[in-house]
Amino acid sequence: MRWARNQRGVTLIELLVAVLLGVVILLGAGSFYLNMTRAWVASNDQIAMQRQGSLVLQEISRIVIASNGILGGTCGPAGNSASLPVRVPVLALPETATSQAHFCFYWASGPGGLVECRFDPAVSTACTAAGRDLLLGDATPQTMQATAVTFTVVNSSIVDVAFTLQAMDGNTVLAGPLAFATRVSVRN
Repeated sequence: MRWARNQRGVTLIELLVAVLLGVVILLGAGSFYLNMTRAWVASNDQIAMQRQGSLVLQEISRIVIASNGILGGTCGPAGNSASLPVRVPVLALPETATSQAHFCFYWASGPGGLVECRFDPAVSTACTAAGRDLLLGDATPQTMQATAVTFTVVNSSIVDVAFTLQAMDGNTVLAGPLAFATRVSVRN
């Protein structure tokens, strides 16, 4: 077989330049993909914190609005730094269909940290049963952690609630902090 004189193949230099160009393009596309994935995860963590924080405020508001007064003092386990005891009359909520109930919201250390429980004021202001952590309601891979929780009682019928959330994975902060605050008043 005869080859034409002016026909030639790809030189080694040309091949190396083409491979190098392909590698640069693939690295750029891979870097773009990783950055977009990180941004998507951070966005989802922010959305989860916003949703969970709103649900916590709704639950606290639901119980305080239905109550017939914000009690003085503290409640929950000894040594907690922020708490809010309220009394809810019979039939004001589905869970008070048979008798009045005393609810306590308090800030606990550890994962989550915003707990709702019930207590019997005739016995103690400590919770009578295990509380429900309001931040553990969402099935997410990260842990929501409350920081800087305050319950400021303005008077016997108005309370200011404020807290900050962070999405955590172990000791690593994935998103946040995100601050939440509201003023709630007793309906009656």
